[in-house]
Amino acid sequence: MTQTKTPLSGVHLLYHILKVAMARKWGFVIQSFEAGMFGLVLSRVEDDGTVSARAEYQDVPVLAGSRGSLVLEPNVTQPALLLDIEGDGLAEFSVSANVPPQPEAFVSVLVRAVRSLSLPRGIERSFLAKLGAAARSLDRGDRNAARGQLGAFVNEVSAQEGKALAETEKGLLTRLAEGALAVLG
Repeated sequence: MTQTKTPLSGVHLLYHILKVAMARKWGFVIQSFEAGMFGLVLSRVEDDGTVSARAEYQDVPVLAGSRGSLVLEPNVTQPALLLDIEGDGLAEFSVSANVPPQPEAFVSVLVRAVRSLSLPRGIERSFLAKLGAAARSLDRGDRNAARGQLGAFVNEVSAQEGKALAETEKGLLTRLAEGALAVLG
């Protein structure tokens, strides 16, 4: 009996290349080109097409120039995403797969975003005071106080739209603060 070899289709060949590639450790860097939030979903797909593991990173707060780094290894199904908010090579936060980012990450991004806006000094100080109070409350584990301080921040940001803040700036600050509020529950 003669065996004939069937040539591999392009998709089948790509699958085999990727399977061999994933037998190694891979590092990825994700760079943000604008401020806001991003999501990333990684799925481990088995030979039969079923998904055996899924790692999701949802609503991760970033600034323009922020970087995330992720190392994928064959036997690790829930890799941590290291978040370098300022893009300076130092990771400030670690985001676990399938868990919302910590509210501290949102507050840290908000502080940096406010500082980057060239606001009038009094308004910047007022915004930073509310964010600083929220950060200190989070450090103490007082999530209720942090919610109140972030809510006050959102109210003040809304009041400054069309005055010290453009609509896009107000939108960014509000989205980031609401992301922290959502995590705080």
